[in-house]
Amino acid sequence: MQDETHPWKRHMEELVDPDKREAALKELFAMKNTIPDIGLHLWNTFGAVLSLLKEILLVYPKISTRTLSWEESSRACNSLGLLQTVAIHPKTAQDFTKAHLTIYLYPMLTAKENTHSFEYIRLACLGIVCALLKTNDTEIAEFLMATDVIPLTLQVIKKTTNMCKTVGLFVIYQLLSSAYSINKICASDEQILKIVAVLNETTAQQIETDTKNTHAIKTIFRCYGELFSHKEKGRMVYQHTSKSFLADPFIVKYIHAEGLSLEPFIDVKSVAEKLKE
Repeated sequence: MQDETHPWKRHMEELVDPDKREAALKELFAMKNTIPDIGLHLWNTFGAVLSLLKEILLVYPKISTRTLSWEESSRACNSLGLLQTVAIHPKTAQDFTKAHLTIYLYPMLTAKENTHSFEYIRLACLGIVCALLKTNDTEIAEFLMATDVIPLTLQVIKKTTNMCKTVGLFVIYQLLSSAYSINKICASDEQILKIVAVLNETTAQQIETDTKNTHAIKTIFRCYGELFSHKEKGRMVYQHTSKSFLADPFIVKYIHAEGLSLEPFIDVKSVAEKLKE
């Protein structure tokens, strides 16, 4: 007899049935914020996570053919959104990474199309990476740093539209704000310079456009701030950082108003005051 007191339990069980999976996905995604410990329940429901992965695998052929309908994208995003609840739950986050489930995300980050269908897939994948990093778990950070998360995220920032750029920048910031991750990054000059190059390029785009993305600007300069403050590699980062933003009144005033620090190399307050003169 089905437990209709908690219909979500039935929907989780229906995920294993290909004929009922699409409807179950929609229902579970719609109610995911109202189900306590949904990530834990999904992890412990026989076949549920495997069924979500099967949905994601259906997108792979579309990456090479560059054809993905809105319906297909929505279905995959529902699956990714449910997987994110597993990634962020404190009792399943480590299990998620130990099962190497992030490898299912990375192929979708390589998609070159910038249609809405592909854009939302990328956003959903980046959302899972953000969820894992928000746990502030060193083991999880260590696992992610051993994968291609940085080069793939940098490619997303370089090649995609504003929404993905902003989330991609936040992934990089989350890594840089972790003591373990930033030290790992700063152990390789090549890796540092690749990150700085993308930050410089993205800053230049913000200087050139009339429609500033303040979320992106804030995250860019939080990244610079973390790198500048690194004891061993801060000066090298500063030397390779483009200073063109110092002549942009909007950007300087914004980062000053947000209280962002670029010490010890740039006194944002002094620069902002000079631009007023």
